[in-house]
Amino acid sequence: MDKHIQKPIGRLILLGLLPMLLLAPCGCAKEDNAPETASIATAQPTQTPEPEAKYDPVNLQPGSRKDNDNTSDLWYPNGVPGSSYIYFTNALCSAGICYDRVEDGEIAGGTMCAETEGMHLVNETDSSSEKIDIVFLDAFNCYDYVTKTWYSRGDLEAYNALFADTVMAAENDETNTYTINADGTVTEMYEGEEYTGTWEIETDTRIDFRIDDYDYRFDIVFNEDGSVDHLECAVDRTFRFVD
Repeated sequence: MDKHIQKPIGRLILLGLLPMLLLAPCGCAKEDNAPETASIATAQPTQTPEPEAKYDPVNLQPGSRKDNDNTSDLWYPNGVPGSSYIYFTNALCSAGICYDRVEDGEIAGGTMCAETEGMHLVNETDSSSEKIDIVFLDAFNCYDYVTKTWYSRGDLEAYNALFADTVMAAENDETNTYTINADGTVTEMYEGEEYTGTWEIETDTRIDFRIDDYDYRFDIVFNEDGSVDHLECAVDRTFRFVD
């Protein structure tokens, strides 16, 4: 397998163009810098008139490569990169998520969020001037019923294709491997024992292996040319594609 697999063309922005979105105590951004517009094609969500919620926003990972960077993935209208977008941050509210909207590079609105029984993400209080009613089709695509707008933070199928049917091995222990299957399952070999679970692309730069009762989250590290270099996790473990 080629360890220089290319990033999907649907990646929202080039590595390094993601702005820093600093968290305020309420969980929303204090300031924002508009990203440079990259001419990158993104997959447009299926234009279903009234889509049903298929992904629980409680499970949503806002983004960031390494959590202490305080950065969030940008969700563009119809998946087209530009200076107008929305993003989410972790927050101390009922849904655990804060929503912010940026228009022409400037913060235009935001609200703390709550979740309905039907998995709709809505404003936490009726007094909020920013009204939302968002459903998620998956971790990368959502629809706002209030503005009737589709948003996407990338081409999830293209991201999945990066890792489907590949094998990755620990840099300092080639017997510790992950066999990542196209059907969403993963097999880990560790100290001669085999463990099975599932995998998911959680954000623009993170993959999650769920094995037994554990979540192993890895940052996806890209080269400057856009190829996948390796995976790394908080315990300084590095995994690379096996030839």
